[in-house]
Amino acid sequence: MQDLLQKFENKRPEIVFEWKDPETEAVGWVVINSLRGGAAGGGTRMRLGL
Repeated sequence: MQDLLQKFENKRPEIVFEWKDPETEAVGWVVINSLRGGAAGGGTRMRLGL
């Protein structure tokens, strides 16, 4: 199981979108790890320095 977890953690995402707000210098990303299987999950993290 540990091998599978490490393989997942080391795999590059399929798509990464980067967003930058020129007025506030905020930066954000949308990361899609895989488009296979139809399952989805995610979260939102918003804080300075993350």
